[in-house]
Amino acid sequence: MPPLVRELSPPVEPSPLLPWLLVALAPMNRTRVKQLLQHGRVLVNDRPVTRHDHPLTPADRVSVAAEGATARPG
Repeated sequence: MPPLVRELSPPVEPSPLLPWLLVALAPMNRTRVKQLLQHGRVLVNDRPVTRHDHPLTPADRVSVAAEGATARPG
């Protein structure tokens, strides 16, 4: 069974979330990455984030919930 969450390598420097995700999830296109954000499937430090401009630091843990998995609590 595939994992429900894909852990990404941490950012090396402070950055807004969307530009960092575009590099981390390449070759995934921008529209698909924005859909992941809109559906709450991107987690920063185990919390769903929907804002594309969310600030990231090297201490943040970023992951993406797999298709069919829900990242939203409750």
